[in-house]
This record gives sequence, C-alpha cells and structure tokens, in this order.
Amino acid sequence: MKLALVGPSFFGYLERLAQVFEERKISCVFFDERPSNSLLGKILLRVLPMTLKARITEARFKKIVKFLIDNEFTHVLLISPEAFPAWAVVELRRMGLRVCGYGWDSLKNKPHLGSLDQILDAVASFDPVDCNSRGYSLVPLYSDAFSSSVDAPTRETHVMCCATLHSQRPQWIVKMEDICKRRGWVYEFMLFYHARWLWLIRYSLWPHVWRLFSSISVRSFSRSELVAATRRSRVVLDLHHPHQSGLTMRTFEAISLGAMVLTTNSNANASVPEEISSRIFILQAEEAEKNLMAAISFVPKPLSTEALRFLTVDRFVDQLSFILQETGSTASSIR
Repeated sequence: MKLALVGPSFFGYLERLAQVFEERKISCVFFDERPSNSLLGKILLRVLPMTLKARITEARFKKIVKFLIDNEFTHVLLISPEAFPAWAVVELRRMGLRVCGYGWDSLKNKPHLGSLDQILDAVASFDPVDCNSRGYSLVPLYSDAFSSSVDAPTRETHVMCCATLHSQRPQWIVKMEDICKRRGWVYEFMLFYHARWLWLIRYSLWPHVWRLFSSISVRSFSRSELVAATRRSRVVLDLHHPHQSGLTMRTFEAISLGAMVLTTNSNANASVPEEISSRIFILQAEEAEKNLMAAISFVPKPLSTEALRFLTVDRFVDQLSFILQETGSTASSIR
C-alpha cells in the first residue's frame, strides 16, 4: 500500500497520523488540500474574487492528483475534506486508486464529505449520528497521551475545562464556576478567544457572562499545558461543539490520563466500550451540580488492557487500515 492522506491541516494531527502509518512500514504522505495555511494566505483566499479563488484551488487539486498518479499511490484517505472536488475522486478511482473518506467532524459542521460519499469506495466517521444516518463505519478518535500516576479522586483540581469561548459555552462556564465556588471545589478554566474585544461585542447582550472577559486568553494553549492540567484534574468538562455527536480527542485524552469526563454530549457513550463509558458522565442543565458531584466522587477501576488499547492511535489506525484495504466497493461504481 502506498497511502496519501488528504485534508486540511489542523494542529498537526494528520501529519502525525502519516508518521504512525510510516512506523508500520506503510508508505504514507500527507497532502494539505488548502493552498495556504498561513494567516495571510487564509485572509487572501477569503477576499479574492471567486473566479480567482476557484482557479487557485483547482490548480492545487490538479497538482495533487497528478502527483498521486505519477508516483503510483494505491490508496487515498480524504480526512474531513473541505473542498476536494468530485472530478478528482472520479479520476483517481478511474486510475485504479482506492479512495476512502473519514469525517473528523460532523456533516452538519463540515458537509463536504457528504457530497462525495456516493463516489467514494468507503466512508467512516467519528460521529455516531452521521454513521447511523448515512451508513458510514464508526471509527472513534483516540488519545496521544497516557498516564497511570495519580488516581483521579486524590487530584488537587476538581474540575478543568479548556475551550474556545463560543456558542453557549460562556453560559455553561459561568454556571459551573458558580457551583464550584459554592461547593469550595478547585477549578481551572482555560478559556480562549481570538480577540477579547471581538468576544465582548459578540456577547454584548449577555451581561451575566461579562465577568469572564479578564479570564480569556488570546494565545492558544499548548498541548503540554493541556496534558499537565489534565493530570492534576479529577474531572474534565467537555462542552461539546454544536451539531457534533462524536467524542473529541480531548475527551479520549482526559480518560487516558486518568480523569473523568463530564460532557454536554448526550451521545457520548454511543461509540465506546462500557469500561470507558463508565468514566463519562452526561451534563444536564437542570442537574448540573448533581452531575458534577457524581463525576468528582466516582472512584474508577483500572482500565483493562483491551480498554486501554481502544484509546490508542494503534486501534484507530487498525480500523482505518481495514477500511482502506477492504476488497470491493461500498460506494457507487465509477463507469
């Protein structure tokens, strides 16, 4: 197998995933479908006339397709594609490559994969709702960090949350902060937004959340900061993104680092084994304090070898490899 991962670059995840395939002796290269990921490049692509933007992106896709064919790639995995064109999928399959798709986000948030699924050889997703409605294979995400050091019930921080402060999240943060203060629980909220003034404008009609203004960081938190904060926390609060039902990497990381997960995602237990789901608590607005208390006081049993492996990138790559190498096609034939 000679594999190409194609999709938008985000947080280095896909570059790292290509390395994991390489470590398995599978030739693998990541191709960023975006012409540029620099801030200036992204701004230019937004303000350029549509015809010029289309010409630039089309040239990018033609270059990728030509490279894959000329260098005899055998498999392509489109990961949360944002603009990869149907003609490119048709051409790659016509030349004998097996082309599959994976949704690292929901179709409601990133619908483009849904426009391609009928011409792909196979499609998988981390989102249980999309899998149920579209017939995709469910492949949950994974963790890149593990720890067996300190039991969660003895950790100094009761609840931790790292989140970009959009949608309904400010209301949740204020609510959880009030509960923690009343109970005397230690909390650590790592809140991010691109610009404080922009956040204040966006939430100008929500005076009850203005107190969060001074706590907002305009600097993204590093992975090492997140891991360290998780290691000292009993519970990680997951205020899941609207329209998404899959568990994020951060929730897998929390469990693999020994913390419990308290999530607003009502579908959270749909994609994990029972051993892991026992560490996931659903957060409901009317019972928030009760839910948080249950998560903080829960004393988990050590995870089995099987459950630990489920959390790893090895399990994730195994599932993707099966989909990539499966014989036959689960999509419409290309004639």
